[in-house]
Amino acid sequence: MPQSSLSELDEQAVLIALANPIRLRIMRHVLSRKEASVTAMAAELDLAQATVSQHLKVLREAGLLERRRAKTLIFYKAVHSQAFAVMKALDAVFHPRRSHIEMP
Repeated sequence: MPQSSLSELDEQAVLIALANPIRLRIMRHVLSRKEASVTAMAAELDLAQATVSQHLKVLREAGLLERRRAKTLIFYKAVHSQAFAVMKALDAVFHPRRSHIEMP
């Protein structure tokens, strides 16, 4: 169930979820769009759909993403505007020359 703010999320769960490089790629992918389907993410990130699904589950359980089903497709989007802030902060620290993530 979506939380109302990032401060209500478990800090440790968020940090653990974002500690994996594949999940960071997935978060950047989702945050660069309004929402993204699992099928499209798997193709665009060149990962197996099962791999993407497993990582999306961790991000969703950490409260960073939410999902919706449209017939046979599952779409994910960021739950909080604070999720953008967390990713922007990580980019500012670790990739200061990279263009920063913007909300779609």
